[in-house]
Amino acid sequence: EVPRACARFQAQAVFFETDTEPFGTARDRRGAERAAQLGLQVKGFPGHTLYPIDQLLQECGQQPPETYQAFLALVRRLALPVQPHATPLQTLARLPPGPAWSP
Repeated sequence: EVPRACARFQAQAVFFETDTEPFGTARDRRGAERAAQLGLQVKGFPGHTLYPIDQLLQECGQQPPETYQAFLALVRRLALPVQPHATPLQTLARLPPGPAWSP
């Protein structure tokens, strides 16, 4: 369905929120590969966790904390989380009105 939508709207890129569950990561990988085959720019972003899961696992040596206290100790070693990206509407609201967008 995404390839059809990309063709219909003449998209040049696909952006998505990455998932952390095995089903979601497999789905994301397949979708990103398909979009790349179509020549689209592809970028996934972490979005529903404060830190990318890969970063947390790397910091704890691939041994996830088993208690909340151990998790807090892990997070204290990291820099503060990055600020969230603007929503699409926030981004569009910053653009000057034009033929394709009017607030």
